[in-house]
Amino acid sequence: MLNIIVPVDFHRGVLYALRHMFRLMKLQNENVVVKFAVNPRSNLILRWILNRFDKGNIIICKYSGGVNRSKLRNYALREVEGKVLLCDLDVILPKEIIDRCLRSKREDFLMFPCVYCRFGAQNKNLKTKRIRELRKSYTHIAIPSSIICFQKNEILFDEGYVGHGYEDFDFIIRYLVSVNKYKITDEDLLDETYDSAILAQGFRAKLAVFAIDQLRNGLIARHIYHRKGKKSDYKEERNRNARRFRVKIETMISAAESHQSSHLECSFPLTQYIDKTYPLNLLML
Repeated sequence: MLNIIVPVDFHRGVLYALRHMFRLMKLQNENVVVKFAVNPRSNLILRWILNRFDKGNIIICKYSGGVNRSKLRNYALREVEGKVLLCDLDVILPKEIIDRCLRSKREDFLMFPCVYCRFGAQNKNLKTKRIRELRKSYTHIAIPSSIICFQKNEILFDEGYVGHGYEDFDFIIRYLVSVNKYKITDEDLLDETYDSAILAQGFRAKLAVFAIDQLRNGLIARHIYHRKGKKSDYKEERNRNARRFRVKIETMISAAESHQSSHLECSFPLTQYIDKTYPLNLLML
């Protein structure tokens, strides 16, 4: 059984959220259960609407304060056992991704890259050699991404992350460390964004390697276009979360006792996968 966990915070409006909830419900079958973690707060109309869903699909989360995707996901993780696929509300998951998750073994950890669509481009063909053409339809590719399939264990999200950013990186690294698939090093302190995925450095490059096989096999999710929120709020949240993330990584490095110096590697491990043909050409988006 595959449990697809989707946090729903309604910050883009109730109708927007419900439309995508009904769309994702189409993924459910005898082998797949979709779990929406929602916080309806005091909205009685929303509570009534949510009652239209099967009780097994809705996990009511009660907390005050701002948007906290970590809390939403943790409510859902505590409700399920076995195989989990984490997904966001505005992501399109091809059937091939679901099938790959169902075939996965207990010890597998799967990460799926995700292309971000421009307005009206969510159905455009990805199979082109020309990066210029791809950029007309897609802004970038998220690799590493937060779309992951794994066997649930005791690791939960850190609810100290509020708003947008870094809670996924934090969870993924701690999960991979717990199953002996990731070694914390000084390179994890390198927190640099990039114009193209192929230039990823630091922890982003290390995590991206977990998505390469899925990329090579064309198992790619699509992020539906939507308007961006307030830039000032986004930047403030992300900067605050980045500071929290760095402190935690520093603590993990100290505890690991495996680093020999403070030297930071600045390698580009994804460049070895450069290929001008689909789908590895997407690394150059």
